[in-house]
Amino acid sequence: MKGKDGTEVEVELQMRYATVDALRSSMTLGAKILHFAGHGHPDFLCFEDGRGAAVALSPEALRALVSAGGHGVRLVVVNSCHSEAAGRAFVGAGVPHVVAVS
Repeated sequence: MKGKDGTEVEVELQMRYATVDALRSSMTLGAKILHFAGHGHPDFLCFEDGRGAAVALSPEALRALVSAGGHGVRLVVVNSCHSEAAGRAFVGAGVPHVVAVS
């Protein structure tokens, strides 16, 4: 991929199951862009527990998790129903660009 100045830029793509641990790891390891595709509810996003069962993550818990380790995240795209609260949680955690697709 080429950067603005025409030089080559290395891009690493990782795809993971949407577990809370995978999100925490992505934040800790310095992800710059995050795309979440999953189920949403007005009060939470649905993550997995690693065995296929649902884990509800509230906007408050999401904001705390991202605030603790996601200072390098520049863009988040949330593809889920009722994504507004989650989008606001990412903004509240300091992510400058958030797209919430309901």
